[in-house]
Amino acid sequence: MTATIKEIAKTAGVGLGTVSRVLNNQPYVKDSVRKKILKIAKELNYHPNQAARMLVKGTYKQTTIGLVLPFITHRFFFEVIEGIYITLSSLKYNMLIFNTGQSREVVIEHISKENLAGLIFFGDPPLTESEQKLIEAQNTPFIYLDRYQEDANCIYFDNFAGGKQAAGYLIEKKCRNILFLGGINHTQQQNDRQSSFKDEISKSSGVQFRKRYIPVDEKEAYYCLIEEIKEKRVDGVFCFADVMAIGGMAGGCLGALVSFVVAIFPLIIFFGFAFLQKK
Repeated sequence: MTATIKEIAKTAGVGLGTVSRVLNNQPYVKDSVRKKILKIAKELNYHPNQAARMLVKGTYKQTTIGLVLPFITHRFFFEVIEGIYITLSSLKYNMLIFNTGQSREVVIEHISKENLAGLIFFGDPPLTESEQKLIEAQNTPFIYLDRYQEDANCIYFDNFAGGKQAAGYLIEKKCRNILFLGGINHTQQQNDRQSSFKDEISKSSGVQFRKRYIPVDEKEAYYCLIEEIKEKRVDGVFCFADVMAIGGMAGGCLGALVSFVVAIFPLIIFFGFAFLQKK
């Protein structure tokens, strides 16, 4: 374990300020004292905290990207955050996470004063006009992730294409009673997927479409799908988010009395499950 400057100062019998000046190669320290402090630092295996030095010099913010999001509720967020962190680290950048939560205005105002190298706004909702002006006043570049915003830099899934593809998959599997299982918050991503999904379903005669909204949670989806399948109300399901599909598939396994299909987005992978009918 590396020593601290406090331990070096105590061993050398000098003040913290003197040790700090020596370690930062500053003047106004006698040569004999300087040599003594450097020798003790070496003996105690002292290594400077680079992050602390960057903060003092003001260079930390120049190599730091802020990630702003309203909440972290399931593994999708963690996986994306991990990917961002790994990429930034490989480019020698740091990452700070800001959770807007219940005090969005306060957090955005604080972020605008941080003078960061850039900002990533992850998910809903978008910046208001006044919030955007605060960010732009500091000349801080920003981008939206997992959201389309006109006249702004964005990285997002093609939600319309995903919804259409999911509908085509379920129709191909001969499903005739299809359920769209979405979240109660009605985000931009969900609305776009549901819209294209419903439009594609409407092109096929004899196919019934329903929608149901629940909290985006594995257990909620699990019990919802058990109920739906036991009542024989559904033979095909499109889950808005993968976390819902995981619970939904478990519910389908336990409660399926008919063939059952779950299409998952945004994984862009579609899983088909056929269950034997109970006698």
